[in-house]
Amino acid sequence: MIINLSYLADYIIIDTYSALQSDRLTRSALKLADITFRLCSSDLKAISFFKGVMPLMIEKSFNIEKQIKVLSKSKEDSPKAIIKNHYGEIKYNLPFTSELESQYEEGFLFEKLVLKESKEYVENFNEIIHLITGEDIIESHKKKSMRVLKTLKSREEKSKKSEGNISEQVKEKNDVSSKKPNEKSNFKLPKLPKIKLRKKKEGFDE
Repeated sequence: MIINLSYLADYIIIDTYSALQSDRLTRSALKLADITFRLCSSDLKAISFFKGVMPLMIEKSFNIEKQIKVLSKSKEDSPKAIIKNHYGEIKYNLPFTSELESQYEEGFLFEKLVLKESKEYVENFNEIIHLITGEDIIESHKKKSMRVLKTLKSREEKSKKSEGNISEQVKEKNDVSSKKPNEKSNFKLPKLPKIKLRKKKEGFDE
């Protein structure tokens, strides 16, 4: 299924299940993925689960070397050094931000994060997107906006041209209808050839 989907889309993102052994889709996705992001929480439960699952992924087909660890929901007072010792190398950090939590609760997750506390989250998230797509998310939005503006501009120009053609046709129609009935026209009838008629002379017998 995953291979068939790869022919239909440029990118396929699969949110895998935590129970590795009981979920076939999770195992297949981990084996076929080009890049795997492992979200690592800072709580003790998540660390214990990580240490329990790793022995199940000793097979080479799981591509552990391609798994990129991302520290998730870390707070300022979190012992990041100790956490990194448990997980190993952590490449990205998506810290906790109350702004994102509010957007989640209010249903506005697609809105931009603008507060200062969300700056680190946005920067790291942008780097993750760049790693997947090869382009910056901000540049991607700019390109998309430029394409939309270009399309709207071309449609506006076409609309103006069509309006101009309609107004010219209406003007010509009004000019024809506004002519006076007695107004002389330049149209001339062709000259007909002259026909001479001869009268027959009547003759009488003497």
